[in-house]
Amino acid sequence: MSSNFQDDFKEINQETCPHLGLKNDQVTFSSYPSGWNACHHVNPVSTPTLDFQRRFCLRANYVNCPIYQSASGQKMPRDIQLRESGISGKTKQILLLALLAVVGIVIILGFVFKDQILAIINPEQEMTPQPTDYVSVIQKTPTELPLTQTPTNHPPTPTLIPPTPTTEPVILELETPIGAPDLQFLIHRVSQGESLEVFADVYNTSVDAIIAVNSSILIPLWIDSLIVIPVNTLDVVSLPAFEPYQVEIMGLTPQTLAEKLSVDPDDLSRYNNVPSEYLFNAGDWILVPREKSQP
Repeated sequence: MSSNFQDDFKEINQETCPHLGLKNDQVTFSSYPSGWNACHHVNPVSTPTLDFQRRFCLRANYVNCPIYQSASGQKMPRDIQLRESGISGKTKQILLLALLAVVGIVIILGFVFKDQILAIINPEQEMTPQPTDYVSVIQKTPTELPLTQTPTNHPPTPTLIPPTPTTEPVILELETPIGAPDLQFLIHRVSQGESLEVFADVYNTSVDAIIAVNSSILIPLWIDSLIVIPVNTLDVVSLPAFEPYQVEIMGLTPQTLAEKLSVDPDDLSRYNNVPSEYLFNAGDWILVPREKSQP
């Protein structure tokens, strides 16, 4: 995107902070709160929290932003900076120590119960006669030998119990189908050269259906923008429009997240195919049902 186009766009759209852009591209930015957006007024370039983007960066209210009002090149305050999810170094150390402790206990138990373990692995080993048994048989007279051989009792063959099926984990990521098997959607980040016609052909849907299920879509498509694609679905008349949303806080339920986003919790659970007691992870991408705009 050229600098002239950026100036023209900023003249039209006065409600967006001029310092907002992608991390590696100051000219381009996401029109909705996103981890891809970054503030180029601070040093190093950092991403504000999604809530901060809603209140300042993507509104005319950016003129009241404390970063906008400060001198250029300052470091972004920690309470404003978006924290990336992950396991801290201290947590990793604790998990490693716990794993080593479990391995040590298993080794100790292996030495203590070695004989019992060998008997379970090879139960016929105890029935093998020792050398002294052969000497005893040789010393017997023919009249003392039994006429018939006593049958050996073998342990019963254990019955194999089929493993209990486990519930498949819920995956809420970009480029991964979201929803029930009969009604699925894909949150896709647009790459260069892609178009609505390409998506309609690949995912067995139509251009009109894609436009209808997106609460906000830029045409022509912008690189790195997010769109919702109905998979194997043409009839979307009865469906709402959707807004892609990335969860920021771990442990929220559909009920608590629905209250925050002002949507129906049952719709939030149904379209994302999660139970009402599900706990979202930080970084999950979900579909937020919104009312369709009037044509």
